[in-house]
Amino acid sequence: MSRRKTHAEFVEQANERNIDVIGKYVDDVTKIKLSCQLHDHEWLMAPGRVISGRGCKMCGLERLSRKLTKKNEIIEDRGNYLIIDISTKTYPSAKMAVDTDVWMKYKGGKVSANLSKKYIDARCQIAKNKRIPFHHFVIDVPAGMEIDHKRHGDLAFVDNRRSNLRIATNSQNTMNQSIRYDNTSGVTGVRFNKESQSWTAIIGYDRKSIFLGYFKSKDDAIIARRDAEKKYFGEYAFRVNNKKGVTKC
Repeated sequence: MSRRKTHAEFVEQANERNIDVIGKYVDDVTKIKLSCQLHDHEWLMAPGRVISGRGCKMCGLERLSRKLTKKNEIIEDRGNYLIIDISTKTYPSAKMAVDTDVWMKYKGGKVSANLSKKYIDARCQIAKNKRIPFHHFVIDVPAGMEIDHKRHGDLAFVDNRRSNLRIATNSQNTMNQSIRYDNTSGVTGVRFNKESQSWTAIIGYDRKSIFLGYFKSKDDAIIARRDAEKKYFGEYAFRVNNKKGVTKC
């Protein structure tokens, strides 16, 4: 059985948490009058709750307020756009590019990185229990349409400037995606068919899969796929912008 604390021992523990003891300590369950050293606030509480981490309600509200209103730091100001810190524990180096006027207009809570396929997007709070991708705040999306990033970022950067966003159909948005992790040919929509011992090419359009044919060589299959991309998607066809397909700011 553990030894009961003395009044002096409890006072010392409470003082370590900026709490003054006004009443007399009896045991861990008998409520005692306490006072906050940081706020003009007195309250009754069981000493055991103080020992376990509870304390001044005003201090707790202050900490909660700081947490809820934490602002994203501006890492760089490049005139017409900003580089914003959207880091989280999972993505400690995450940043976002955003037009200066858009950031000044946004007056919500924390904007933070969130995994989207093989790259991050930025999520923001627009209501108590509603978070949306930040690019939906940047531009309005007509019903039945989606927002496409012309140049995708990576796991540390996302470009949400208006110049990098465009309205797209689902097919157009799907077209502008990076290669699947299980792709073996290195080209989206091109694979080797073991049964026919030939290369095949397909493309998805209007939520349908269009077969482009069998080819003796991989190069011919790639050419057929690229021609189909130009035919069906034009500017929305996926293009690698640099070695990693990452936007450069």
